[in-house]
Amino acid sequence: MRYDEQNNIMLVSLKEFVTLARRKVASTLPFDDEEPTVTYADKIEEAGLSLPGKKDGISLSFTLGGIDYQLDTEAQFVDGNVVTLVRSLDGKPSKNDIAQTRGEAFVIGHALSKKENYERVHLKFVYINRQTGEEEETEEWVEREKLASFFASCSISVSLYGKPEVERVTERLPSMKACSFPYKDIRDGQDSLIRATYRTIARGTRLFATAPTGTG
Repeated sequence: MRYDEQNNIMLVSLKEFVTLARRKVASTLPFDDEEPTVTYADKIEEAGLSLPGKKDGISLSFTLGGIDYQLDTEAQFVDGNVVTLVRSLDGKPSKNDIAQTRGEAFVIGHALSKKENYERVHLKFVYINRQTGEEEETEEWVEREKLASFFASCSISVSLYGKPEVERVTERLPSMKACSFPYKDIRDGQDSLIRATYRTIARGTRLFATAPTGTG
């Protein structure tokens, strides 16, 4: 989740939107080298799959607590009222994988039903085990009302982190930029420790660090 101060809008990815709603824990967008091993539909050619429909990314906008949000989904395969999501994993899908994927599919389904006025949406899931090449497929039909209810619940949960993010961008960051390092030079290891500490605080996680005497 990132607040775009210039355009006065909160930007959030589909993955983060569902993750925040499920866990109700604030987290920043992952760094590129920390992305989980998940392949989205735009890379299914590598798995040799042939799916009907076209790749389509859907945007959703909503306002809560006086803050405008924009949610952009990654390109998925859409064929009429059928949405197919593909996940390539290192092993069989865990309960968390399935719950996260279904949550993302519900959001895409809601956007599609809203855009095309579908009464219900057909969701298909394909899980590929990269180690064995095996595929596991599931599917379900979901009514428009259920999709809308799920999206509304997610939106309320995610909005809890909207105000702190606005304050971070408009108040905390400017005040931090006004602060200067109190010494002429940064010692070896201090810069990486400062960056690691910032990421840890931003993500609400734990940092285990060892440092020699004199680190400061």
